[in-house]
Amino acid sequence: MDAVRFAVRRAKREQPAASVDARAICTAVRDFAIDYFNDVDEARDLLGEWGIRSSEDVGRIVMALVDTTLVTAGPDESVDHFARLFTLSELFDQH
Repeated sequence: MDAVRFAVRRAKREQPAASVDARAICTAVRDFAIDYFNDVDEARDLLGEWGIRSSEDVGRIVMALVDTTLVTAGPDESVDHFARLFTLSELFDQH
């Protein structure tokens, strides 16, 4: 949830009417984890321990948040938008 908020705040700063897509949320997961843990290796290890090993895992979490109405999504948004965006082993290499 914090990473989704992070992505929304970032998007609003860059373009006030912007919405966030799956790629922006995945980038926010990486950036938020680095900021929160203050260490890339620790961020990678803890995301893995929490079961976040790919963008598909992030997608399932986001869609669960949508199902609980904590997050809203457009009518065409789905977990499929998170397919093959990253694996944990490469996520922090993109930083």
